[in-house]
Amino acid sequence: MGERPLNAIWDAIDDVRRGFGYHEFWRTFAVDEIVSRYRRSRLGQFWITLSVAIFIIVIGGMYRGLLAHSDNDYFAYMAIGYIIWIYINDIVNRSGAIFTSNKQFIMQSALPYSVYSYRLVLTEIYVTAHHLVILVPIFLYLKIFPSLFDFAGAIFGVALIVYSSFWISMILGIMSLRFRDLVPITQSIMRMIFFATPIIWREKQLGGFGGVINAINPVRYYIAVVRGPLLGEEVAPQIYLVTIGLALLLTILGIGLLAATRRKIAYWL
Repeated sequence: MGERPLNAIWDAIDDVRRGFGYHEFWRTFAVDEIVSRYRRSRLGQFWITLSVAIFIIVIGGMYRGLLAHSDNDYFAYMAIGYIIWIYINDIVNRSGAIFTSNKQFIMQSALPYSVYSYRLVLTEIYVTAHHLVILVPIFLYLKIFPSLFDFAGAIFGVALIVYSSFWISMILGIMSLRFRDLVPITQSIMRMIFFATPIIWREKQLGGFGGVINAINPVRYYIAVVRGPLLGEEVAPQIYLVTIGLALLLTILGIGLLAATRRKIAYWL
């Protein structure tokens, strides 16, 4: 007889709870992953940060003129959006391998499956923290100084992104393990979403069809709840409602999927 649905759900919730308790494990391996990537590099992770800065300067400079942006804060607008995009994109693209790349640990230990999502999220947080250095000279040059209230609003937005990214990692990790073609599909979709997300262009430039695409683009909402407060812009209440709704939906889907597949993950590796 199979496991009762209610018991399976509680076991899934307990997996997430116990996984958080292994914070020393996933913190250590997150740091080790960053170090191992750039072990023989003098600048280490800052090579990637440098490439991000060059992208913002070159592409931002070109599109500012091409799209006739007259806003003084355009570089800050683009930099914030692009850095958030990199985090979300990396979470989505790397989530498909969180279980296959940790097959040895899964087969030889009884660690909660959520540990591998925590590890990925923390790794990408460390990477993004390096990129945030880029914002400092941009904000100083443009004389953008968010108030304490605006900064708190941006922190709340970041918390929503990080929380949601954990469940995105869990959902895509399980689905990609079961359906191996999902990884290249999600990578292709993310490339299209980049151009459909207000990163290098502003929403006011959209027409009718573009507005529809923008309205159903979830990445747009996650970027808005961080970028808006940092730039001193008013964020519409519906933006927060949609973002919080997405976070709750991802939670329900993540727990449900983990509950349904937790006893099968090891067999799918």
